[in-house]
Amino acid sequence: MKRAMAALIGLIVLMSFCAGAMATTDGSAISGDMAQQKLMDGNKRYVDARLSHPNQTPQRRTEVAKGQHPFAAIVSCADSRVPPEILFDQGLGDLFVIRLAGNILDDAVLASLEYAVEHLGVKYIMVLGHERCGAVEAVIKGGETPGHIGS
Repeated sequence: MKRAMAALIGLIVLMSFCAGAMATTDGSAISGDMAQQKLMDGNKRYVDARLSHPNQTPQRRTEVAKGQHPFAAIVSCADSRVPPEILFDQGLGDLFVIRLAGNILDDAVLASLEYAVEHLGVKYIMVLGHERCGAVEAVIKGGETPGHIGS
């Protein structure tokens, strides 16, 4: 529980940092509100089974090979059932995705988010949860966990 609270506080601090960085960061020309709307529109296409599969052409591959300019960063579970690029109908270079079991924020995740904001110009960060998360269920059940799972 302490770890989850520390992660939440870290995210709040990061979001505060992002708000200040938005005015000075060169990068993506899209605002946070516009980024959120693009994600919601893409998710509606996914839910309605009307995916457009944007930015997945050979030309886009050539473009992103030269550099990335994602419009949003997403912290998502590593669960294979919740890939953000598909859930939000986005393409190559559109999203800066950090995936790990249970969405646990640690220094490496926070550093990655800072990089997305500072160097890539991301102005919108989403933490994506999902139902029936095995990692969260394991923590709730408690008990011994093998290897590094408990970390």
